Amino acid sequence: MHLIDFCQFLGYVVEFLPCDIISFMMFQVVEKLGLSFHNVRALHKKIDAMPDRAGKWQTRSLTFRDLPGEQFTIWHRDPIEAIKGLWKDPNLSPQMTFAPSKVFTNPTKSDRIYSEMWTGQWWHILQV
Repeated sequence: MHLIDFCQFLGYVVEFLPCDIISFMMFQVVEKLGLSFHNVRALHKKIDAMPDRAGKWQTRSLTFRDLPGEQFTIWHRDPIEAIKGLWKDPNLSPQMTFAPSKVFTNPTKSDRIYSEMWTGQWWHILQV
């Protein structure tokens, strides 16, 4: 996002704060988050440089009855192809869990932890 776009995005804030202060605030946010890009264009370039592992991008146009003059474009990928792409990535395999597991805070198993989908009762009901 360019500085002018960011200032326009903040609209009401720009009326009260000079744009150089907003620019400084945005710089601090980017720096604290450790982002490897400084604007939307740089982000898009990084995304475009990534290998295509999740299928091709598809577009659909949407219109709504209450906004007859407007058309919205939705970009999406086939979820099945995206999941296949994740499963094929050897870097992600060690972090993937395919079986349910019960996790407890102590050896007596009196306090159970529900932190991930695979620790919940639903996975146990379906797979065990």
